[in-house]
Amino acid sequence: MSEESDKTLRTVATVMYKVPGLVLRFGLFYLKFKRKMRKGAKVLRKSLIKSGMSKAQAKELAEVYEVSFSIRELLKDQGVPGFNIFN
Repeated sequence: MSEESDKTLRTVATVMYKVPGLVLRFGLFYLKFKRKMRKGAKVLRKSLIKSGMSKAQAKELAEVYEVSFSIRELLKDQGVPGFNIFN
C-alpha cells in the first residue's frame, strides 16, 4: 500500500474507534441535561405556587422554562455547523 492510503486507512480506523464512545458520552450528557431541566422546572413551579401564583400559570411558566433549554438551539447559537438543517 502507498503511504497515503495507509494514512487514510489509519484515519478511518481511528474515527471508527472513537465515534461509539462520543455517541455514548453525548447521549449520557443529554439525559443528564434533560433531567436537570425537569428538576429545575419542578422547583420553579413549586416556588411560583408557594409565592401565590395560580397552579395553571405556574405550570405553564415551568413548561416554557423546561422547553427553552434545547441542546440543538444552544449548539446552533454557538455556531456549531450542521445544527440548523432542521429549521
